[in-house]
Amino acid sequence: MKILGLDQAELVVLVGQCAQLLVDTCGVRRDYGDCGYYGYFTGFHYMGGGRIRTFHIGDCPPEKRDKHFRLSREKALRLHSLPHHDTSFPSRNLDKGKFPGAIRVKPDILSNSGFRDPLADEALTIVVAKKAGQIDIARMESLIVPSENPYIRIILTMSLKNPSILQ
Repeated sequence: MKILGLDQAELVVLVGQCAQLLVDTCGVRRDYGDCGYYGYFTGFHYMGGGRIRTFHIGDCPPEKRDKHFRLSREKALRLHSLPHHDTSFPSRNLDKGKFPGAIRVKPDILSNSGFRDPLADEALTIVVAKKAGQIDIARMESLIVPSENPYIRIILTMSLKNPSILQ
């Protein structure tokens, strides 16, 4: 199954590179320690019956695996159940464990869990979609209208000086 036109190995590499970009440029913090990025990334190809695939990136500590796996899938499935939403931000309910971090990039939904700040999870999915050539700058900006995502604002500002960071 391909997500964003990429096979799993290509997507794992791209997600890792994009996570490192967020750590380096925005100072986002991982959920545990400073051992590099880790987490779970979900791709949900929802056309033709729907296929969902969740895979880990990096070395997620054992005590965090279930949490991040579950959250990554929950975000994607919740967004799928709300076809009029482009991100999971409007349906978040932090008290009930429903966090932002998923975006719709037709015909796929991308979701991530691994950063301390769920807006960093959302930023990662947006940067992955951009670097995969599936969205442009205007779409990046429209996706962050609900959340006013500060990490994407930083990346967009930096890309004005150095466009290659989003290529």
